[in-house]
Amino acid sequence: MSYVLQFFIAAIATVTFAILFAAPKKELVFCGVSGGLAWLVYFILYRQSGNVVLGSLVVTFVLTILSRILAVARCNPATIYLTFWTFSSSKRTKKQNYSL
Repeated sequence: MSYVLQFFIAAIATVTFAILFAAPKKELVFCGVSGGLAWLVYFILYRQSGNVVLGSLVVTFVLTILSRILAVARCNPATIYLTFWTFSSSKRTKKQNYSL
């Protein structure tokens, strides 16, 4: 699946959760962009390294910085942009193995 399609599917999933949890309507696009970007970073890192922990760690830093920038620029709490990634990140790739 192409990266563009991955981005849009993750953005739609993030916006859906943002609507479900009553995020401000003017912030839905920014929630979608942050969720789509976070999933794209995670997906690329996972495909390149095969390491779930590395992908999650890097995307956490990227999304925290992006959420902080959006919060300051849009005069909103950072959790508006940060929280919905948690819900949309429940998607998993086929090869992930959760056994120890």
